[in-house]
Amino acid sequence: MRGCFVQYGCGWTAPPGWHNFDASPTLRFERLPLVGRLYSKNGRRFPDNVRYGDIVRGLPLAPGRFHFGDGWPELAMQAQK
Repeated sequence: MRGCFVQYGCGWTAPPGWHNFDASPTLRFERLPLVGRLYSKNGRRFPDNVRYGDIVRGLPLAPGRFHFGDGWPELAMQAQK
């Protein structure tokens, strides 16, 4: 299988080598320069390889370059629009 794997709504589960996205406001805050490093709402911070992304608004990935699980074909089509 070629391409890469994408996970939406990953929370703190962010496998290395995957594109991991979460739409959490806490993640956005943690990624702010300076201020975000000083505070975290939760007991632990999001892993460094998690990026902010909202599947409803679209993600910064080229169409056809990634794989979804078998149960998500309609979500895959939405993400590629």
